[in-house]
Amino acid sequence: MLWGAGTAIGEVPPYLISYSAAAAGRKTLAMQEIQEKLGSSQRSGLVGRVLSWMEGQMMDFIRKHGFWGILLLASWPNAAFDLCGLCCGAFMMPFWQFFGATLIGKGLVKVNGQSVFFVTLFRRQTRDVLLTWIESVLPHRIPGLPLPRTPAQELQAFVDRSIAAFQTVL
Repeated sequence: MLWGAGTAIGEVPPYLISYSAAAAGRKTLAMQEIQEKLGSSQRSGLVGRVLSWMEGQMMDFIRKHGFWGILLLASWPNAAFDLCGLCCGAFMMPFWQFFGATLIGKGLVKVNGQSVFFVTLFRRQTRDVLLTWIESVLPHRIPGLPLPRTPAQELQAFVDRSIAAFQTVL
């Protein structure tokens, strides 16, 4: 939880810079670039257009949902969360609304969710259930790929080798 709180504190500088610029009646360079890209349909390539669309969606989502939107965006691993801080500052959202949602999302929800996910994944019983399910979904043979075992058995062997290699390092 301390790690999550630390990452929440790390989101404060983009918010403060953007908030200060908005309070002074100016836009930060980052917000100007975002808004110019959103206004222009000439962002290059598919990736550029997708990024522009995602930035616009995030800005609209934050504007529409406020605290709960920030909480949701902070509750999962999100590499673009700095944009959330920039937007909240530019919208002059109150600090404690932004920081409270970020702290709860990163320090409580995301950290505990990731812990549950990885403990579940690395616990033998749940891993075996997961691999059994994968075996029922995967085909028994892949055309053109000569494997001595089924793809699910290959995956099980890979997982077992990886865990054994990790345990020998410890």
